[in-house]
Amino acid sequence: MEPITPPEIERQLQEIQSLADSTSPEIGIGSLTAEKRDTWHELRERLISLDRNNQRNLDLIETSLFALVLDENEPSTETEVCREAVVGDCRNRWFDKSVSILVFKSGRLATLCDHTPFDGVVEINSIILALKYLEERGGEWKGSPEIKNHFKPQELVFKVDDVICRAVEQAVQTYQQAAATVNVMVYAMREYDCIASLRPLTRQLRRGNFTMDGQKTVRSCTVEGTAWCKAMFDENTDNSTRLRLFREACTKHNRLMKEAVDGQGIDRHLLGLQLIAASEGMPTPAIFTDKAWTASGGGATFVLSTSCVGFSSILGGCAAMVKDGYGAFYSIEENKMNFVIATFTNSDVTDANKFQDALGESFKDMRSLLLTSKL
Repeated sequence: MEPITPPEIERQLQEIQSLADSTSPEIGIGSLTAEKRDTWHELRERLISLDRNNQRNLDLIETSLFALVLDENEPSTETEVCREAVVGDCRNRWFDKSVSILVFKSGRLATLCDHTPFDGVVEINSIILALKYLEERGGEWKGSPEIKNHFKPQELVFKVDDVICRAVEQAVQTYQQAAATVNVMVYAMREYDCIASLRPLTRQLRRGNFTMDGQKTVRSCTVEGTAWCKAMFDENTDNSTRLRLFREACTKHNRLMKEAVDGQGIDRHLLGLQLIAASEGMPTPAIFTDKAWTASGGGATFVLSTSCVGFSSILGGCAAMVKDGYGAFYSIEENKMNFVIATFTNSDVTDANKFQDALGESFKDMRSLLLTSKL
């Protein structure tokens, strides 16, 4: 079978939209994928037991390359788009998919990416290639408009019972309650007020030199980094000392990144040992119950979670790891940096707007320091 052309895909989407407009909304089976893993597993098994066709529907969804969501919401700003992507309507999502492409009625586009099977930058690079393809062709299809391969899209109808219906209602309610606590904002800076208290900080790093390997955590709150931050706040410290400490902090950070790339990080190793102990029925090793473990970010308790999502205008981000924490994800362009900042609204400690202001002031201070040094 020949590849489906853009005009043929367009016809398919038109028929899907027409079908959706002419039928009553389904209950939103996809919302079950927002549930806790054990809960969704039990409900998935129940769906399969209700009807053989349910198994077929699940197989088709789970083996597809990606999910395409035609969303009726109309976000316009980058912040609104990011919020819809992170905490949008769960009834038209399938959160188990590694990639979901969200197309909003306003014409804006976003994606949902599961970090587990591949790095987020992989998806970003795919989007960049697609955009480059469109730009090179002026946003128009240059091939034949003829529709040769036409087959009507089939609606996947699930057979459900009262248990499933109630579970969907509960899943939607739980999701909406959690979504209401998430705050997401986008900040573009065209030209590190450091948080006053030093907290565990993580940066995610790809490991491109290992096959079938994922990411490593770079623990960025180093002794050298701390010394430099304190010097920036100390009015009695001269710029030459600040610059020296800055270089030492960068050298340490670069060394940690290289060690992580070479597989010398500690977090994945310790996670493996923790899981082995649990699977063997052993008592939890003392290191994982020590207060220092949690205070240092162990067990995914990093107060500040960051990652560079590439060197383009494509934005990406995740929610904060802990209630009183921040998610700060950034892309670097030639003349600006873009940040996606995430907090929880039920925290009495964090404030996304203050974090944004502090971030901007910090970069200005760094810029001033580096310009005076003539680096």
